[in-house]
Amino acid sequence: MLKKALSLLVILIAIAAAGGVVAWVVLTEKAEEAEPADAPLIDVEVRLVRALERMPDDFELFGVVAAQRVVKVAAEVAGRVEKLQCKEGADCKAGDVLVQLNTDLLQAELDRAQVAHKLAQDEYTRVKKLKEDRLKTPQDLERAEAELGTAEATLRLARLRLDRAAVRAPVGGVLNDTLVEEGEFVQPGMPVVEIVEIDRIKIVVPVPERDVSFMAVGKAAEILANVRGVRRTYTGAVTYISEVADQSTRATRVEIELENKGRLLHSGLIVEVRLTRRTLRDIVLVPLAAVIPLEHGHAVYVDAGGVAERREVRINTRFIRTVRHKVTRNGKVQHVPEQRVQILPWPQGDGRRGVLPGDRLIVVGHQFVAPGQALNVKQQTSSPTLEPAGHSAK
Repeated sequence: MLKKALSLLVILIAIAAAGGVVAWVVLTEKAEEAEPADAPLIDVEVRLVRALERMPDDFELFGVVAAQRVVKVAAEVAGRVEKLQCKEGADCKAGDVLVQLNTDLLQAELDRAQVAHKLAQDEYTRVKKLKEDRLKTPQDLERAEAELGTAEATLRLARLRLDRAAVRAPVGGVLNDTLVEEGEFVQPGMPVVEIVEIDRIKIVVPVPERDVSFMAVGKAAEILANVRGVRRTYTGAVTYISEVADQSTRATRVEIELENKGRLLHSGLIVEVRLTRRTLRDIVLVPLAAVIPLEHGHAVYVDAGGVAERREVRINTRFIRTVRHKVTRNGKVQHVPEQRVQILPWPQGDGRRGVLPGDRLIVVGHQFVAPGQALNVKQQTSSPTLEPAGHSAK
């Protein structure tokens, strides 16, 4: 009896298990036959794309402030330094006496030259009168005239040497350094002072090889410098472009000249220089955050009649600009920095549309959409006003 009961229990369990499998199969088939649920709408924000009529293609480099001129003034005659007329750091104008040399010997040479000149003048007058009386030959008169000319040249030289004992400033500027001391004896050609012209300065900038072709003498440049904790802006112009590039860096030396108002910029200061390659017209800029990197290239999503449409785009990675985007948060208007990149058109005949003015670009929520995805546009804005908030040139 026990064996029969066990056999009956096994049969019942098998039947129950088989019924369960059949029931699971039936439920699965019914689930597959059911209508699929509608995909939920994706909340996005879009922005109307517009073309900019004009946009400067500029870039920034670091430059070094240099004095317009640094002049080492040398003595032109030998002598002992009698007095330093100008102190270091003082302003001087062209023609001001900087160093006075002793003039005792030079004055004596001048006195001797004056005597010799008077004798030569008297001799010439006497010989000329005797020639008129036929008592001197023409050769005698020519000799006397030559001696008079020599005496005049010697006198003029003595006067110049005496005048050059006062070392004068050839240019205006600041007396930056005194190279001699009072009582020191100097020789002709020996530097005695150094003058630096700082009312006008120059900025030396190494311009990369790819950008130097856009440079030209007279081209405007903007200088940004931190002076005494304040960021100041200056305007200058290109005055020199080297014909030879640096062999190690392949950069070309460019000099920009500008007025040093208040003498706030000093030699050796590192500043930012903003140069313009050219002015671009009718260009399209989109938020860099809206661009999706692909394995080969880039893409964006646009709102095409309520559904998402993916567009492959060409971007100019060398033209990225940071602008201020006006937004309203909690009832307050804020200007949020936003990086934008230039969209380049596809070559004619390529067939790809890219992004064109008038398109509704998805700028928020584009990470969660797919081609053909239904959209729920929460907000539409226009392109922000271009207010530079710093530049980035690649």
